[in-house]
Amino acid sequence: MRPWKKIAILFVFLGLFLPSKQFSEQFSVENIQTVVLPSNLQKESVKISSGIEDAVRILFSDDMVYVCGIELNMKIPEEIVAAAPAVSYAIYEDVKKNQNNHNMEGFKSFSATIPPKLSLNVYIPLTEAFPVKDSPYSERIPLIPKTDDGSIFIRFQNVLKSESQKIAKKRLLVEIKPVLMQKGLLHLEIAPEDEAHIPSLKKIKKQRGSGSYTIFVDDKQLEGSQNVFLSEGEHHASIVSDSYRNELRTFIVERGKTTNLFVELRSIEPTLMFICPVNTKIYFDGAKIEDFRKTFLIDAGEHSVKMRVGDYEVVRNFVASYGKSYTISLDIDATIREEQ
Repeated sequence: MRPWKKIAILFVFLGLFLPSKQFSEQFSVENIQTVVLPSNLQKESVKISSGIEDAVRILFSDDMVYVCGIELNMKIPEEIVAAAPAVSYAIYEDVKKNQNNHNMEGFKSFSATIPPKLSLNVYIPLTEAFPVKDSPYSERIPLIPKTDDGSIFIRFQNVLKSESQKIAKKRLLVEIKPVLMQKGLLHLEIAPEDEAHIPSLKKIKKQRGSGSYTIFVDDKQLEGSQNVFLSEGEHHASIVSDSYRNELRTFIVERGKTTNLFVELRSIEPTLMFICPVNTKIYFDGAKIEDFRKTFLIDAGEHSVKMRVGDYEVVRNFVASYGKSYTISLDIDATIREEQ
């Protein structure tokens, strides 16, 4: 390689890799393409054809809950591969048009040259949850670009003018797709049970507690929001309270999806249910129950139940405790005896 070309390449690399984010840079491009980043893996990726003096602005979609980065899959023409490192790609922030000369103006946060390869995968992290690590088969941008305007601006540039005639008309094929975090979102909704529709045999007015409860997801207490990102697979949630019954739920989280879990908090008051023949007459603490085919709220403490079918009568006493459910069954059986 001739000495002047070595010097030119050295200056190119110094310009590419020295920090420049603190300085606003003016530049021009031949064409700017604007695309919208798909929000999940179910949608197709976006494919564009870009010249070596073009730029692309990647707009974020409305649903970016699970997107933690961007993958650029570039197909490089043989002529650009042979001329490497003749073409660079750069990420700019706060890009806008200069009103005086109609050039673009922005802060370059990262830049690198395209290596002598026929294909190149570039990963741009958008959050700390970005799962892709450094690899000899791809390039991971070593920073999280500023995206306050809801987009990423990428500029391609011919940095070795000596190779311009060979590669000026060549185009890069770029496939753009989202990188999803390796988690899903649990949306947990909790509400007290509506006791208005539950019949009651209570004589003592209910003393309501504070109504507070504590949520644990995978044995870790959940603070603040009831939306939490979790790894793929099976999880469990438990709700512990002095005012309601403790609840436990098992659920599955899928990557890039929201799992909605609704938990109705049941009263801590004891309940009572009867399983008896339809013509049974039932007396609870001396009062007749007209329709026993329901679940009743009862007071905690001692109770007496009398059940009568025709001339057959049985009385049972029990002690009800908070947080417990009781079922009283009356079985009328028949025995067959065979004799010689």
